[in-house]
Amino acid sequence: MTSWERFQQEVVHGNVVLNFTSFPKGDLGVYAHAYQQAANSLVKEFRGKPYYSDAEACPIVFLYRHSVELYLKQIVLWGAGLVHLQTGDALDVHGLFSTHEFKLLLLHVRKVFEVAGWLNSSESAPKYGTFAEIESVIMEFEKIDPQSFAFRYPIDKKGDAPLPEHFHFNVVKLGEEMDQLLRMLDGAATGVYEQFQFLAREYHNMR
Repeated sequence: MTSWERFQQEVVHGNVVLNFTSFPKGDLGVYAHAYQQAANSLVKEFRGKPYYSDAEACPIVFLYRHSVELYLKQIVLWGAGLVHLQTGDALDVHGLFSTHEFKLLLLHVRKVFEVAGWLNSSESAPKYGTFAEIESVIMEFEKIDPQSFAFRYPIDKKGDAPLPEHFHFNVVKLGEEMDQLLRMLDGAATGVYEQFQFLAREYHNMR
């Protein structure tokens, strides 16, 4: 039996193909968007329910958080090239794919936004928002779930609750805020890629 043969069908609908590009790191944004869409769908379903379980919020929060993480890593990945071409500096991206901490990722994203010209002025890139606007929402996650653990398990590695007692929030409000944030991150990731590609072509043509 080949890999996952039991889950394969001859019919077309329902079939998917993953890992078919020559540069999988470039798919971070694609995966981020998929998690975003999944979370949005769950929030929409949640909104329409007359009754729900509190625990139903956990996969929603995790999906949104993971989407944010992937978008940030995509921005850093393309941004490292942009920063190097613009300034000659090198972003230290060692361990980029082994960390879940937004605080560390945001340090790199701030540098990328600065080089891209988006750090303080949303007028230059209104669909991206300013770094401060993006950081303020993301740090709410960092405060409560720095290791992407709190909404995946009811206990941490020590057996203690990872969330404060009676931790409460509104899922619909969360969904509204997160969808807006993720749209900005998606735009920023695309913008960084376009700037990097433009400068790379200019650099190549000058040689």
